[in-house]
Amino acid sequence: KELCAEIFDFCILHRLNPVFQCCEHLNRSLVMDLETAKQHHLTRVNVKPQLSAGGALAVAAYNTFDNVCMVMDIQADAGVDIGDTIIGMHLKPVVVPVRPSIENRKIGEANLVMAYSRFPYVGGPRAIYERRI
Repeated sequence: KELCAEIFDFCILHRLNPVFQCCEHLNRSLVMDLETAKQHHLTRVNVKPQLSAGGALAVAAYNTFDNVCMVMDIQADAGVDIGDTIIGMHLKPVVVPVRPSIENRKIGEANLVMAYSRFPYVGGPRAIYERRI
C-alpha cells in the first residue's frame, strides 16, 4: 500500500500515467485510470485483482484509483518491473534495459528492473540513424 502511494505521488509530480501489471493468474492484465484507457482506446477486461490472483500491488492500485479500470494490454514508453513480473510485453519495441548505478537493485526482497523503449533500427549497412530516445 505504501509503495503504491509513493508510485502515485511520483507519477503526479512528473505528470505520468501510472499503470500496474497483474501477475500471470490474470494474464498480466493492467490496472489503470479509466479516462486514460478511453483516451488511448485500450481494450478493457472484466476482472478485479486479488492477492492470490493479480498481486498485492495491483490490489492496492485498484483500490487507489478514483476511476479504475482493467485493460488487456498497452504499449508503454518505459516501465519499472518490481518483483520479476516481466513487464516487457507491455512496452513498445525495442526495449532497452536501464541499469541504475545503485548497488542494491531491490525493493525489499523484490528485484528491480527498469527499461525504456526506442525506435527500431531499420535498413542495413548503408542506413544512417539519428540518435533519439
